[in-house]
Amino acid sequence: GAAEIHLFLNSGYYELPLDELPPGKPIPVSVVSEAYKVIKSQGKLSIDSLMKLLARGAALNSEFPTVRKCNYESNKHVVMVVGDLHGNFSDLSYILDNVGFPGDLNSYIFNGDFVDRGTRGVDILIMLILMQLAFPDKVFLNRGNHEDIQLNRGYGFFKELLEYLSADETNVNKEYIYAFHYFFAS
Repeated sequence: GAAEIHLFLNSGYYELPLDELPPGKPIPVSVVSEAYKVIKSQGKLSIDSLMKLLARGAALNSEFPTVRKCNYESNKHVVMVVGDLHGNFSDLSYILDNVGFPGDLNSYIFNGDFVDRGTRGVDILIMLILMQLAFPDKVFLNRGNHEDIQLNRGYGFFKELLEYLSADETNVNKEYIYAFHYFFAS
């Protein structure tokens, strides 16, 4: 069988093994599950892992049509519609812990406003992108009005992002900010 792929700790930050995973193929559920445990316990991804994740997520989303169909296989299939997480990771965690990850019997439609107001919008985005990369036909991300640079400046995500990147407006690498907004626009 295939070798198991794990996150690893490097200088206090977790690295996603994205370079070991073929682009264009779903990532293993084990990576999503392991990342969820790390994030739930307040662990952080490295900036390099975060940027690679955003790029891979944007590439996947750019392949999708504007309107996508959510298919379900049986009357036992759950389609969970989630809206307005607004950076509240405990809400996402509650849903995942009680409904489970996407899979054969679970699909998720996330109706925007993933970030702003709450304190863990970056963590929510990481989990949503990872789940979509693992289950591209089971996770649907609809951008909301808070996935916009102007609102992010006024409602807290921009500040949260700077803190996550250990930067401020004077020394932040603008490529990091653009990576988030490129993902939002994809």
